[in-house]
Amino acid sequence: MRYFVTIILALLIGNSTSLIAQTKGNTSEIQRVESGNYSFAKGEVQVVFVDTVSPGFVEKQLKLLGYEAINLNINRVTAHINGETDMEVLAKIEQNPEVYSIEVSQTSIPERALQDMFERDSLTVEEQQAVRKRFESMEQQKFVRVYFQYHINHEKATAFLESYPGIDFRISMAPVKSGRVKTQVGKEEEVMKSLERLIYVESTAFVGIME
Repeated sequence: MRYFVTIILALLIGNSTSLIAQTKGNTSEIQRVESGNYSFAKGEVQVVFVDTVSPGFVEKQLKLLGYEAINLNINRVTAHINGETDMEVLAKIEQNPEVYSIEVSQTSIPERALQDMFERDSLTVEEQQAVRKRFESMEQQKFVRVYFQYHINHEKATAFLESYPGIDFRISMAPVKSGRVKTQVGKEEEVMKSLERLIYVESTAFVGIME
């Protein structure tokens, strides 16, 4: 059985390389990578982009250069708000040009699910009432998630959140923006060096395959 694992090999001067492996499962897979039990995929390379790009921008720029993106993983920085926040305040935040959108959700427990739980756990009437009160309290709480524009990175998002000292903002996700680019077989290293010259590319790497 073969499975795919991304191996980031930073190109350094000389013959030395730096290896970082991302694996799932037990540490034996990491040991296999460390022992050199891997090979490189042909016809594609891994690219890490700067943290202010959007998928549309990357696809357009790569296409202009004659490259094809076969897998992009470019997501927005997101934050969430702890505690209650007035909807009028949220509306003003959403109008900020740095914000793409705001998502407000609430927990909802179907009555059927509650009844099933009561029957399964054989709860007394008093216990059922206590459970209902807890769930009613949860349903009154709003969960607010803020999605930033693609050009807003972790640093800019943090500065934005700090401009609202009265709101308990927390960064939820500041993902690394990456993807794979299709190449001609045998041209992987040449393409990597070419891509690294681009101002919107942070680094490139071979894609590793473990048997």
